[in-house]
Amino acid sequence: PWADKYPQSSPELLELLGGLLRFAPHKRLTVEEALRARFFESIVEDTPMAEETGAAISFDWEAPLVTAGENATMHFQELMYEECKAYHPEAPSWQEFQQQM
Repeated sequence: PWADKYPQSSPELLELLGGLLRFAPHKRLTVEEALRARFFESIVEDTPMAEETGAAISFDWEAPLVTAGENATMHFQELMYEECKAYHPEAPSWQEFQQQM
């Protein structure tokens, strides 16, 4: 049990941890369930969840990363470069970088 590993933790935290780290994925807490956990009661605002508002949430990483015929290695190199560029705006664009190579 998690209480043996983390004896100083609150029961609310142990309950959340157990729900998030279940071995079987279909038994794990969803994001909405986790946000409604007793552990977060004091910090989560009373905001409607996506299923309550009917809003569809889409994340870029859910879309296919590589289209047919695209070079996967080059695509991931560009993604990594753009991520680094976010921290170093002075760096050249990906296209400029490619021309320098």
